[in-house]
Amino acid sequence: MMLSLGEVIVKIGDGGVPLGEVFVERPAKGKPHIGKVLVVVQAHADDISFFCAGTVAKLID
Repeated sequence: MMLSLGEVIVKIGDGGVPLGEVFVERPAKGKPHIGKVLVVVQAHADDISFFCAGTVAKLID
């Protein structure tokens, strides 16, 4: 089960504990995300670059 950052913040912010296990996506050979669409929405000008730039770069590659 993969949680988004927003889901983790909501679960932690309301005093709860995030449910499920942490999933770390490892590098895969080839282009496993080909044909998929990546949408990156940020509330502030620097959110993506501070919190998930590596993930975005990996998914674009």
